[in-house]
Amino acid sequence: MLFSAVQRKYDLTDRQMFYIREKLKKYHEKDEWLVAIFNPNSMSKELWIYLEGVEWIRDVYLNFDVPYRKAEINFVKKHIARLENELGIHLDPLQIETGMTVDMLALYFNRSKTRIYNILSPYRKSHPHFFIDTNDSILSKEGIIYLEKHFFLDRYIQDLYLYIRFLQERKLLKNEKERRQ
Repeated sequence: MLFSAVQRKYDLTDRQMFYIREKLKKYHEKDEWLVAIFNPNSMSKELWIYLEGVEWIRDVYLNFDVPYRKAEINFVKKHIARLENELGIHLDPLQIETGMTVDMLALYFNRSKTRIYNILSPYRKSHPHFFIDTNDSILSKEGIIYLEKHFFLDRYIQDLYLYIRFLQERKLLKNEKERRQ
């Protein structure tokens, strides 16, 4: 869809379109939703956006009823479910194999050890099953997944997008294989 047609469809200002384009370039660069195509009639380049990007604008950027990160998670989960249905597979998007120490968690979530300790301290008594060894603060797989889904949503969204790209590659390979036969 032509990017300017999206602007007309949703009655957006030039400023809003600028912010949408910047957000897409920054956070969805690997999705490649924006494409500049040369138009021989006007002898200029036109900006086009894939329909998934248009859905993102509608369901995430313009959805003011839901917090942004929650809307982004819902959007990605919807597309993951669609792709898993098409491919007939279901894998865990969070590929965490073993527990992690606080040092490893700080690197994994790109936060300070103090921040990790502050988040973990209330869970020592209420959720002891999150900890493999409470003395060394080794968090179990379930504890890491809980932290990611409830505290570090940016990391969760990043992992969901990695998983959706994996599914998209599988779909492309499947389509390529079917086309060859």
